[in-house]
Amino acid sequence: MPLLNIYTAATSIATPLLERLLKKRLAQGKEKAERLSERRGMATVERPDGDLIWLHAASVGESLSVLPLIKRLNKEHAAASLLVTSGTVTSANLLADLLPEGVIHQFVPLDQPRWVASFLDYWKPSLGLWVESEFWPNLLRQANARNIPLALLNARISEKSFQRWSRAKSLSGSLLKCFDFCLAQDQLQADRLSKLGVKSVKSVGNLKFAGQHLNVDPDELSQFQRKIKGRPVWMAASTHAGEELAAIEVHKELQKQHRDLLTVIVPRHPERADDVKADLRQARLKFSSWSKTKVPHPSDQVFLVDTLGDLPFFCALSPICFMGGSMNVGAGGHNIVEPARLSSALVYGPDMGNFAMLSEAFVNQGAALQVRDTSELVDAVDNLLIDEEARTKQIASALGLAAEETKVLDAVYDELRPLLAKASIEPKIGSTRG
Repeated sequence: MPLLNIYTAATSIATPLLERLLKKRLAQGKEKAERLSERRGMATVERPDGDLIWLHAASVGESLSVLPLIKRLNKEHAAASLLVTSGTVTSANLLADLLPEGVIHQFVPLDQPRWVASFLDYWKPSLGLWVESEFWPNLLRQANARNIPLALLNARISEKSFQRWSRAKSLSGSLLKCFDFCLAQDQLQADRLSKLGVKSVKSVGNLKFAGQHLNVDPDELSQFQRKIKGRPVWMAASTHAGEELAAIEVHKELQKQHRDLLTVIVPRHPERADDVKADLRQARLKFSSWSKTKVPHPSDQVFLVDTLGDLPFFCALSPICFMGGSMNVGAGGHNIVEPARLSSALVYGPDMGNFAMLSEAFVNQGAALQVRDTSELVDAVDNLLIDEEARTKQIASALGLAAEETKVLDAVYDELRPLLAKASIEPKIGSTRG
């Protein structure tokens, strides 16, 4: 019996376990009580008439990466409705603020066959666009069985996942062949996915760098800068557990030479703020937080950004940005184009596996510095604080590379045109590229 059939049978009889899982997640604040039925495939809003484009993004990062494409589709295919699904409360809250008017958000159903069927029977997507690397077997197979054209966008697969899937090529091939085609983040990802059985795969760039507007209020930024009165600033962005400790060590070393140094820490997951505060207290550093004070006190050594969605503001504020997820914490790095576009000099650790080709290009072009450990991070930040000419040159190189990456949205949209035509989704009359 094929593995996928075993999986389908197992998830069919696992309903009581899935119900208990939902109850547990609800108690933990990981589900919304008023929308829990969506996780069972039952809609909480009415489906509009006509064609419907369905985009699935697992969580916050995927949702943000596909937002420029959502806006493009909403503009150029106004006759079609757009449905966006995701699996986390955080992403739902973020999308509630960012999605264009009329675009629908629903939680993706858990991968129970009956719940998946209920979801697909109700929404009847004309086309499905999945983002990055979340593969739900029942949802994919049932969509494929209904002849819904499917594309995998901004696809990536880590080296660890690639090795694991390579040992089960019949399984990976059965899932990945559900997609009509795949657009990978870079050529390395494209090669991996091709080896795993994707029918048609190519790379046209990373949608995370698709040129979405980075909303930074210049008046608010100027006001913040006036209040910190010219203090030297550097930022540790999108940090994971352990990387805040590295940032603390950097601050303690550098404050000897840079007495007014302000270190900004932006955890990848704001819910970890209490843990970071405990680390700061343990280090006996004075700090305040964005959610409480909106500006650091003159005596603060560290400013903690404990909210979601404010990273662009602090990229624009900080002339130096260490990008977290890169100090061997298993995250594979994070988006380096956003701080580059906001003129922040980039530093990152040894693990940029999710952005391997791009991060290598940045280093080779003098647009970023890559360090091996905290000691090298101390030296890199110190040099960038001292040498304004070197910092300016590095920022200029990064801006040039980032500008090239922002062309990716046009390339992705052009690749989608045949699939949109296959699904009989016509562009709005008079629509243009842009």
